[in-house]
Amino acid sequence: MKIITHKDIFNLNISPAEAYEWAEYVIENKSKAILPPKISIKPEDMEGVFCNVMPCYFGEFGGVKMVTRYPGREPSLDSQLMLLDTATGVTKAIIDANFITALRTGAVCVHSLLQFAVKDFSVIGMMGLGNVARATMMILLDKVTDRNLTIKLLKFSNEHELFAERFSGYDNVTFVYCDTAE
Repeated sequence: MKIITHKDIFNLNISPAEAYEWAEYVIENKSKAILPPKISIKPEDMEGVFCNVMPCYFGEFGGVKMVTRYPGREPSLDSQLMLLDTATGVTKAIIDANFITALRTGAVCVHSLLQFAVKDFSVIGMMGLGNVARATMMILLDKVTDRNLTIKLLKFSNEHELFAERFSGYDNVTFVYCDTAE
């Protein structure tokens, strides 16, 4: 069994295009997955704490992802994945799933945006500018290169400025700061 760390995953240099292609493949083949509802545990005596357990079988692999939130921990959210060989039942790896969860969520967000948004959209709004939003923006800017985009960011502390700074090297994006979600 392998232990795959955050650094191991990050050093794979997964491109935005790869993340999108993988998400698109899974969405197109979702009928081949066994994906029961997640189990959510919220201890009554521990404010803000939860443990979500999400099992899945998909082809030759299956597994369980566990996401925990402990408000006093830094970072408060943590994701781990236990990967199983479905033919043998052997645990193949325990994987830090924080980075890949953000990438997958961002890729699914962009996939949904491209499927359901007005054709040739040029303005979108974003609020909550953490790791998932950064992954979403990275993948969106990789997929939408044929037009200029205006991204409206909900102001929060200085996160909106840090977010805009992170993507300041792209020529086709302009950021607008908003005081409300209108």
